[in-house]
Amino acid sequence: MKKKSVRLLAAGLSAAMLLTQSLPGVVLGAPTEGQSGLTAFEQEFKNPTDKDAKPFMRWWIAPGRMTQAEIEKEIKAFKDGGYAGVELQCLELAKGCVINDATWNQTMKWILQAGIDNGIQIDCTLGQLWPIASPDIKNPDDEPGRAEQQIFEGSESFTASEGAMVYNADALVLPVEQTGFTANGRKYSLVAITAAKVSGKGYDAKEVYNVLGDNKPEDIQRTGKVTWTAPSSGEWKIFYYYSQASMKKVDATGQYVVDHMSEEGTQVVINNWEKAMAGDEKLKQLYEENGGSVFGDSFELSNGLWTPKMLEEFKRRRGYDLTPYLPATTLVRKNWDMVPANDLGDVGERIREDLYSTMTELMSENHMKALQDWAKTHNMTLRYQAYSSKGPNKFELTHPAQYIDTVEAESYAMSGDTPDAYRQLSGMVHMKGDKVYSAEAAEIGSDDWRETWTKVQTRDGREPYNGFVYYANRLFAGGVNKMVFHGTTYKVTDLTDLKRTVEWPGYSAMAGMGYGNEWDDKTPMWDNVDIVTDYLTCTGYALQQGTADMDLAVYRDIYGKGSVRNEITDLEKAGYTYDYVTPTILDHKNATTGKEDGKTVLAADGPSYKALIIEPMSDGTVPPMPLATARKIVAAANEGLPVVIIGELPSKTSYHPGNTDKPEVADVSATVADENAALADCLKGLEGKTNVKKAADRAGAVEALAELGVMPDAQPETPSGLYYQHRNTSDAELYYIYNAGSKESEQEITLKGEGAPYLLDSWSGEISPIAEYKVNEGSVTIRPHLDVQDAMLVAVAKPGWSSKAVERNVTETDGDAVLYDAWEDVLWRGSMRHFRI
Repeated sequence: MKKKSVRLLAAGLSAAMLLTQSLPGVVLGAPTEGQSGLTAFEQEFKNPTDKDAKPFMRWWIAPGRMTQAEIEKEIKAFKDGGYAGVELQCLELAKGCVINDATWNQTMKWILQAGIDNGIQIDCTLGQLWPIASPDIKNPDDEPGRAEQQIFEGSESFTASEGAMVYNADALVLPVEQTGFTANGRKYSLVAITAAKVSGKGYDAKEVYNVLGDNKPEDIQRTGKVTWTAPSSGEWKIFYYYSQASMKKVDATGQYVVDHMSEEGTQVVINNWEKAMAGDEKLKQLYEENGGSVFGDSFELSNGLWTPKMLEEFKRRRGYDLTPYLPATTLVRKNWDMVPANDLGDVGERIREDLYSTMTELMSENHMKALQDWAKTHNMTLRYQAYSSKGPNKFELTHPAQYIDTVEAESYAMSGDTPDAYRQLSGMVHMKGDKVYSAEAAEIGSDDWRETWTKVQTRDGREPYNGFVYYANRLFAGGVNKMVFHGTTYKVTDLTDLKRTVEWPGYSAMAGMGYGNEWDDKTPMWDNVDIVTDYLTCTGYALQQGTADMDLAVYRDIYGKGSVRNEITDLEKAGYTYDYVTPTILDHKNATTGKEDGKTVLAADGPSYKALIIEPMSDGTVPPMPLATARKIVAAANEGLPVVIIGELPSKTSYHPGNTDKPEVADVSATVADENAALADCLKGLEGKTNVKKAADRAGAVEALAELGVMPDAQPETPSGLYYQHRNTSDAELYYIYNAGSKESEQEITLKGEGAPYLLDSWSGEISPIAEYKVNEGSVTIRPHLDVQDAMLVAVAKPGWSSKAVERNVTETDGDAVLYDAWEDVLWRGSMRHFRI
């Protein structure tokens, strides 16, 4: 007879929820106890009070249209619905006011006071919307460094021949209007003039020059006269580079976007806030008593970004002058991609990577860190989505995350339902030891008004697709442990001057654009909201305990987001958990080798990676690797860290070595070749080591890891469609198990940990000992049942972790069910073959 599993349904779960996913499988359960006698963990899991674990709501507010009474009513509703905070966004809803003016701030005082009265944290978007813009920027042309800047290229050809080696120009060559550059009535600044010798279809990277020499660009711009002598005859291209304000506005507000890479651009934002607080002591007091986060949404910045101090910062950080190589940095759009306009070969690729590194560092330090430092002065923290949700902006994701208190991802920008996408940031979260990794959750496009907890009804009558809980489970599977709903709109009744005039079922700030659902009582789903928020809170609470305990670190090096696995891979099917790690993460102070259970691991006090994987990106390209990173990896391998190499080792460094003294005569190809040779020589240090294996793909990596004795902390009996997350505390190992496959799962799973297994039911808050399990050396084996899209939490805990002491268990049965009675003794149905006391 097939073994059947007892299933505990969430108490009070309404049929109106239309849940299609299986609820967390309860293999076995103990009778419910009262609050008395419960351990601290059991009490908090049953009735969570930790606001970090509870979900937040993005609240589209309408300063100038809001009343104190309605604000208090809606915030009370958020509290009753199980939310611990709201994140304020405005869109086009403000009436007769802008961020931090008198009308806006009166609204903030009402909101902050209502939040304090109800125990609801108020998080405030740094600008009125996104990207971050400021009403204090009046004319971007007059404010370089404060307003967002772009760099533009103009060019003309020049043939140098005997007797005609001198290039003369009486007027500057301007970029064409189609690039976005505008000369008529607009200010612009000459950045540089360079020359590159034509070679085939591209340019010779050895023959690039700073035409201006020691002349200052502003002097040349004044006269318009340029004279340069070519060093050799042949075809040349003379490039003119200009910076100009992008004039990028946030459409709904008309405010100009700030320069995210300059100190001045961030300071104009800070000044706007400081001015408001300085002028209203009560407002300042409420912000500081509230103690929430200031929030930065995804960038959505322009392409071809520039900042006034770029050239000097580039030289200081990279060690060479960018000026002669500027042609390598110009990108043009081709289909959906941005590609180099001027081909300088491998050198050009490295120049671009150095530019992106510099841009990333400037944004990290002048923007994120400056905002984080400022927020602390007002008892606030910084939460930020440090990436672009659209467009090919070239910022590395993990470097800014070092300066963010709460790192945030989002469903829409991170590919929606791909757990692997959230690993792009989880590595830095886990390496830093952050408690919270949040996500703007489940805002899948074109789902306005039609997303429910379990389904999204389609417009054209096709089969419904998955709803909120599906996406939440996949976020948990990718390492996220806090949800920020996207979102709900203040109940606007004054529709004057708004783009849309929807009065029923209520005005929606984003529904007209096809994004986001309304998650308040505008829809019947609100009748079940506390059931779902309880589930999210309990799961989030468990996944915020202790430290992340990950099996593998998977190396990657990429600017921007992407290159993730859209389907579950052989590593995950075998039970392995992993984070993506970058050169920045591997350079973190915590990224040192240590010992765990007598074996070498990376970041022993944190995620304790048991092995490092070096593999191609998802498109098959081999990632570059800085020489410094290679040295760290080889040193870790020398100390015993297992390493698995999938395919080819990196053969290119990710930067241009340059020549600080004489860039105009640098043998660039030789320096690049030398650096590549040094990388190859360094990585030879991995050869011949017993703790280093090679594999053809991830399936082969599973075999290689087994040969190295690196087994997953959660090991299924056979490969399956299950994802895992693992947290380690002093007295328990906590596991989140999610069935993303197309078939139900019922098989043995061996979990690392000492003690007895417990089921944590996130729907009811109950924690029950599991009666059927096997004890192994350092692990236990259970046999859970998980339906398709089902999830469960399991703890392997030492005595004292739970009030429900376990002294007996069943190791095998063909009965219908096994459970504990009120005296923690074993009951069973059907015949039983084995019983252990």
